[in-house]
Amino acid sequence: MSSNTTQATTSCFVCSKPTTNLCSRCLKASFCSPTCQQSSWSSHKLVCASKVHIGLTSAGQTVYASVSVPNPGDIILLEKPLLVSGKIEFEELTKVLDSLPDPKLNAFFNLTSVHNGDTGYGLLSLSEKVKSAKECFNNMALRRKRGANPDPALEHQECVNMYNLQQSIIGILCTNTIPMLPSEPNCSMLCSILCRINHSCEPNATYSYRADFKKSVLVALKPIQEGEEIFVSYIDCWFSRDERLARLKDNFCFDCDCVRCAEDRYDNITDRGR
Repeated sequence: MSSNTTQATTSCFVCSKPTTNLCSRCLKASFCSPTCQQSSWSSHKLVCASKVHIGLTSAGQTVYASVSVPNPGDIILLEKPLLVSGKIEFEELTKVLDSLPDPKLNAFFNLTSVHNGDTGYGLLSLSEKVKSAKECFNNMALRRKRGANPDPALEHQECVNMYNLQQSIIGILCTNTIPMLPSEPNCSMLCSILCRINHSCEPNATYSYRADFKKSVLVALKPIQEGEEIFVSYIDCWFSRDERLARLKDNFCFDCDCVRCAEDRYDNITDRGR
């Protein structure tokens, strides 16, 4: 980590404290201390030397271009998803998560959840979340063999911990999973970087999943300037404004206020006033 006294003060990527320290490798991400930098390395290393960086804004973590991408069709990012699945039962999902190596499990629990059901897990540090999750995974494996815990107090605590874990995982999945293709909403993937990219109905990039080398590919749709935010569309953009809003609300639980939706709304009001 490098310290630059001439660098403008920004917010630490991990804890949001004011800092002038930058990652010495990419000179993009801000960290207030080596501890914060080390705790974030499992996710930051994926973008440290790439064409994107993750910035911290009032709305959360957002993906920007770290260099200019001059041509439509240029590859911006190649990323192996943390998870790829269709509909899956929660118990099967926990088995998949339990099989992930530590860096991927850290990256999973480092993703944001905007759902209020994140109960006690929302107050834990990343290392505490991962440690608690592993304990729950072990307890769930034991329950499959022996049934309920014979100790009533321990049984109650195990149930509470598993409920909190379930709410945390569901919150992360509901907030971050995206269709493998906009036309295939029932088959989703979860990526550490790609899933942080915000939606726009007039995107400057698009993504796809390449099954032949098991990676998601982010490609520019138009020239992108260094420092410009990267947007993709979560749905087919050819729908009318009302259809787009309805689909985004139903599938992703937010009201779109992108530039195109704002312009379409103004056009609709103007047309009705004529």
